[in-house]
Amino acid sequence: MLVREDELRLSDECQRLHVREGPKGYPEVSYEMQKRVAKEFGFDVKIGAELLQCAETLTISKEQRDTVRNISFYRRYNRLREVPILVGQKVPQLSGPLHFLDSKLSHVHLHDLIQQNPSQPTVLLAGSYS
Repeated sequence: MLVREDELRLSDECQRLHVREGPKGYPEVSYEMQKRVAKEFGFDVKIGAELLQCAETLTISKEQRDTVRNISFYRRYNRLREVPILVGQKVPQLSGPLHFLDSKLSHVHLHDLIQQNPSQPTVLLAGSYS
């Protein structure tokens, strides 16, 4: 399933959809593509999409996790990394904006957010479903 997902993500069809929908449409295009893969493999589309999203967490060994990371497109090019920040430490400059989970998927750069209330402490809480 991961190999098929990778093929579809790199296909002209998927790339055209991403261009047409733009950055705000990326999650929906990806989810629809994952549902398509799930259906092709005979899974319920919702369960199959979740399996693709959580594939790395279903592995047992480091070797298996590395294999999944190398097959899966969005894991292979994952730019996420741990950034240890201690209390009171200056926050590093981020290259991209933070995205809010509101209906408009609005965004703001961290520096601008801090400047809105410089006397207030800033707490960041981030996570991932998978």
